[in-house]
Amino acid sequence: MALSDSPPSLLISFMTTSNTLKQIRRSGEFGVNAMGLGGESAVRRFATKAEDKFAGVLWHSPGGDTGYSGAMLSEGVFGYAHCRVENVIEVGDHALVVGHIDDILPGDVSTPLLYAQRAMWFPQAVPMEMAR
Repeated sequence: MALSDSPPSLLISFMTTSNTLKQIRRSGEFGVNAMGLGGESAVRRFATKAEDKFAGVLWHSPGGDTGYSGAMLSEGVFGYAHCRVENVIEVGDHALVVGHIDDILPGDVSTPLLYAQRAMWFPQAVPMEMAR
């Protein structure tokens, strides 16, 4: 979730037993892929406890030669943010990770994907007149 405009920050939450959380603690950085149309299979894979979630998934490092190693998925991405870990707060069986946003990049699709309770939705743009 968006946390702050100044400094630009995101907040993500993981179970304290998460393999992904272990990697984030080790590296001090993380990438957030906002998925879109075409990214359904990646969303299903990353919602599991699989050891190697990147196996069989096309991805690249959007940082190129800039030094960060975040992984941007190569298909079905609406947008991407690279973050440096600022703080980790443990609350019960979860850890809240606060990340400072270093970079935001557009993806390859224009239709976002929402995933909740094991279901996916593709919201449609609504003209401002209808939203009022």
